[in-house]
Amino acid sequence: MNCYIDVAVSGATFKFDNLYTYFVPEHLREYAVVGARVVVPFGKGKPRMGVILAIASEKEGLKELLDIEKDKPLLNDELIQLIYLLKDLTLCTYDDAMTTLIPKYSRLTTDFSDNEIKLKRLSLANLEKVYQRTELSYDGKITARQQQVLDVLKEPKTYIELQELLGVSQSVLNNLLDKQLIETTLRQKVKSIYQNYQPAADYVLTNPQQQAYEQIKKHIQENIKRTTLLYGVTSSGKTLIYFNLIKDTIQKNKKVILLVPEIALATQLILRFKSWLGEKVGVIHSGLSNAERQLEWLRIAGGECFLVIGTRSGVFAPLDDIGLIIIDEEQEMTYISDNNPRYSAAVIAAYRANYHGAHLLLSSATPSIESFHYAKTGRYTYVELKQRYMDMPLPKVKVFDVSNELI
Repeated sequence: MNCYIDVAVSGATFKFDNLYTYFVPEHLREYAVVGARVVVPFGKGKPRMGVILAIASEKEGLKELLDIEKDKPLLNDELIQLIYLLKDLTLCTYDDAMTTLIPKYSRLTTDFSDNEIKLKRLSLANLEKVYQRTELSYDGKITARQQQVLDVLKEPKTYIELQELLGVSQSVLNNLLDKQLIETTLRQKVKSIYQNYQPAADYVLTNPQQQAYEQIKKHIQENIKRTTLLYGVTSSGKTLIYFNLIKDTIQKNKKVILLVPEIALATQLILRFKSWLGEKVGVIHSGLSNAERQLEWLRIAGGECFLVIGTRSGVFAPLDDIGLIIIDEEQEMTYISDNNPRYSAAVIAAYRANYHGAHLLLSSATPSIESFHYAKTGRYTYVELKQRYMDMPLPKVKVFDVSNELI
């Protein structure tokens, strides 16, 4: 049976940023699913990268697909919908939207070598070479040193790991490779970030915190309105309320996104939440290197994280089964991108909350005018936290009239 796909191609100007239909040759059809990345001919220039956004109906006179991503696509149904949403809201191209969602080292590029046009990884910086045993037997002589290596390689190991265990030289490994008793392969690096955290101290919510927490919890359970504004004065202990809500959500086997406006604030919260939740916490922000961002993204997409803490771009974290999204200091303008695509993290968060049937919690000591209006008119539910933690006094404020002062 013939197969046809609608593809968004890279590098298209906005005027020509449409979906283009291609014919899929028989040997590539098993990989032709929505979200898969492809190489396609386009115009009279070089072939271009693209992504399948739909399975198309039959047409005549179509160009043929050149190559397709063989691994499981990174773009699932929700991320595909976010591509459409970004294009509609910000008037960006499909390609701009896709590159916003996927970290740099997850992207593919085209390889024109060997008179073929194929997909290849943009970077291998997130991968490491490991040695592993093969299933082949060998009738010749094996030295004691080589046997030690074979005994250790019940699980794949890097050269550095083998050196630490055995002090093995590269020549020993090369001999085993020649005998085809071991082989090399690539795997994702395991690199933990933000490890300097201490076990969390026990805490007890104050009466005002407990009341605010119970109110928000009730709103989440009733699910009448999916957005709540928490209006809490500075240092009222909103983070402890977040933690209780996050813990409730995780106990239901749901996941959480927590957005903060700045990397400095993200660091504080990451260490604090890691002290409570350990490696269930994922991190996404621009302060990470490309390799770190790639590894965190894959950990999150692989289901290893129940909480993702990030700045604006964290709203695109590839989580499934989201139960709660929290935006701290929701009034901050840093949640609005000033680069293409110019999206609002709050708008994306509201869309994702609706997609998952999750609750959106907006929190601030100085809410935006829009959020405060929606809370007061009943579009959002509204919770106040008027007292500072442990009844600490608010700073004194004096107002001076400087209209007559010399400049």
